[in-house]
Amino acid sequence: MHVEVRGLAPPNPFVRIIGLIERLEPGQTLTVHHDRDPVPLYAELAERGWLAESIAGEPGEVRLLLSRDV
Repeated sequence: MHVEVRGLAPPNPFVRIIGLIERLEPGQTLTVHHDRDPVPLYAELAERGWLAESIAGEPGEVRLLLSRDV
Protein backbone atom coordinates (compact mmCIF):
# COMPACT_ATOMS: atom_id res chain seq x y z
CA MET A 1 0.00 0.00 0.00
CA HIS A 2 1.18 3.55 -0.73
CA VAL A 3 0.18 6.87 0.81
CA GLU A 4 0.94 10.25 -0.72
CA VAL A 5 1.24 12.97 1.93
CA ARG A 6 3.42 15.48 0.07
CA GLY A 7 1.94 18.95 0.23
CA LEU A 8 -0.28 18.25 3.25
CA ALA A 9 0.02 20.66 6.18
CA PRO A 10 0.98 19.22 9.58
CA PRO A 11 -0.44 17.31 11.35
CA ASN A 12 -2.33 15.78 8.40
CA PRO A 13 0.51 13.52 7.17
CA PHE A 14 1.02 12.15 10.71
CA VAL A 15 -2.71 11.55 11.21
CA ARG A 16 -3.13 9.88 7.82
CA ILE A 17 -0.12 7.57 8.28
CA ILE A 18 -1.12 6.47 11.80
CA GLY A 19 -4.68 5.85 10.64
CA LEU A 20 -3.47 3.62 7.82
CA ILE A 21 -1.05 1.50 9.85
CA GLU A 22 -3.82 0.79 12.35
CA ARG A 23 -5.83 -0.87 9.56
CA LEU A 24 -3.07 -2.93 7.94
CA GLU A 25 -3.09 -6.68 8.28
CA PRO A 26 -0.05 -8.51 9.68
CA GLY A 27 2.63 -8.74 7.01
CA GLN A 28 1.41 -5.71 5.08
CA THR A 29 3.70 -2.71 4.60
CA LEU A 30 3.07 0.95 3.87
CA THR A 31 5.16 3.08 1.55
CA VAL A 32 5.00 6.75 2.47
CA HIS A 33 5.71 9.53 -0.04
CA HIS A 34 6.58 12.64 1.99
CA ASP A 35 8.18 15.99 1.22
CA ARG A 36 10.13 16.20 4.49
CA ASP A 37 11.62 13.90 7.10
CA PRO A 38 8.73 13.19 9.52
CA VAL A 39 10.86 13.12 12.67
CA PRO A 40 7.94 13.15 15.19
CA LEU A 41 6.47 10.11 13.43
CA TYR A 42 9.38 7.80 14.26
CA ALA A 43 8.78 7.69 18.03
CA GLU A 44 5.07 7.07 17.52
CA LEU A 45 5.79 4.24 15.08
CA ALA A 46 8.24 2.64 17.53
CA GLU A 47 5.67 2.80 20.34
CA ARG A 48 3.20 0.99 18.09
CA GLY A 49 5.73 -1.67 17.05
CA TRP A 50 6.55 -0.33 13.57
CA LEU A 51 9.84 0.32 11.79
CA ALA A 52 10.55 3.04 9.22
CA GLU A 53 13.19 2.43 6.56
CA SER A 54 14.29 5.19 4.20
CA ILE A 55 14.19 3.97 0.59
CA ALA A 56 15.05 5.57 -2.74
CA GLY A 57 12.51 8.03 -4.07
CA GLU A 58 12.15 10.90 -6.48
CA PRO A 59 14.41 13.96 -6.09
CA GLY A 60 13.14 16.07 -3.18
CA GLU A 61 11.01 13.23 -1.83
CA VAL A 62 11.40 11.39 1.46
CA ARG A 63 10.17 7.85 0.82
CA LEU A 64 9.73 5.48 3.74
CA LEU A 65 8.85 1.81 3.93
CA LEU A 66 6.91 1.11 7.12
CA SER A 67 6.68 -2.43 8.45
CA ARG A 68 5.87 -4.14 11.71
CA ASP A 69 8.83 -4.79 13.98
CA VAL A 70 8.93 -8.58 14.35
